[in-house]
Amino acid sequence: MLPTENALAHLRRRVPELPLECGAELETDLFLTLAKGIVGRSGAFAFAWALLESLLGEVSPERVREAGASLEALGKRTAASLLGAAKAFRSGRIGVERLSALSDDEAVTALCALRGVDVPLAVRVLIGVLRRPDVLRFDDAVAREGFAKIYGVCSPERFADFRERCAPYGSAATLSLWSCGERLRAVFPCEDKALAFLKRKDKRLGALIERLGPIRHEVEPDLFTALIDSIIAQQISGHAARAVSERLHAAVGAFTPESIAAADPSDIQRCGLSGRKVSYVRGIAQAALSGALDWESLREAPDDELIRVLSSLDGIGVWTAEMLMFFSLCRPDVLSWGDLGIRRGMALLYGDRELTRERFERRRKRYAPYGSVASLYFWALAGMEEPLARKLAGR
Repeated sequence: MLPTENALAHLRRRVPELPLECGAELETDLFLTLAKGIVGRSGAFAFAWALLESLLGEVSPERVREAGASLEALGKRTAASLLGAAKAFRSGRIGVERLSALSDDEAVTALCALRGVDVPLAVRVLIGVLRRPDVLRFDDAVAREGFAKIYGVCSPERFADFRERCAPYGSAATLSLWSCGERLRAVFPCEDKALAFLKRKDKRLGALIERLGPIRHEVEPDLFTALIDSIIAQQISGHAARAVSERLHAAVGAFTPESIAAADPSDIQRCGLSGRKVSYVRGIAQAALSGALDWESLREAPDDELIRVLSSLDGIGVWTAEMLMFFSLCRPDVLSWGDLGIRRGMALLYGDRELTRERFERRRKRYAPYGSVASLYFWALAGMEEPLARKLAGR
């Protein structure tokens, strides 16, 4: 859906600070929109979609129902989501005519009742398929991310004001937020020379790189923010960590030593942090304010020295320091034995029943000096359902 000239003129006048970019490609077919969104959650869209097309020939509700259990080649959750969407079409519970009769909120609720469908995917349906002109929702995590990249903290109040200024052309604003959020996202440099080196050094990893292509993995250039996010992420899922981080941002604003130190500990804990993590983040803020943490020195410190300094703080161990080296400093050769995702991805790629430390270290030397880029591919593989991961690994 391309914004009309009226929409663009309105947004230029009412929200001149919003870069108008509409790079999102939207399907106009309802089932294809849902199927692509469901398959896209695999983390390997192009490979998984090609696999689905090879199984079905034509991606349609009828062919999905006929395929049945064979869809589990993409993973059980993905198969169940596709079959659930096809069943909803057959029963008439989901369809263009049915959704067109519903309000935006009702349509989003109906779509999100389907397994594997979240709000951003439902919004794609409303804008691309139903052609709704004023869809701009705070519960759309992709829009919130774009808003935060452009305007800073995305609080409900600031977003509501933005939505009011954009009306009645919220859909065009949503497309711009999606595109700007993607464009402004800082990512780890997955450079051609690193990919070519890894392909030469390791045929199995090279085949995975060919199938997935360059990976865009977001990083956080601000060291303090990255460190707080690393503490939040300890021992919880990535999805839960993002939710806690968003709530904490809403409570304190931008993550700075001053904002964290000034916040009431009980307010921080209500965002979803344990009492111990509250103590950790406040301790880091105090260390930064006192000068015990010198950010510029850390940026220049060798890996071993950086790990030593950070590990002296409560709540920070080797893994957290290594994640800072990767996700903030973009150091080129970080391959963490302490990261379960990296170990799982490596074991999946090579078919290890048991990944020993000796085998891990031997491979680490093979990837040097581009261990961080190898980490990207192990994380990607570890995040997929096992049947799809095995196919990607060529097993």
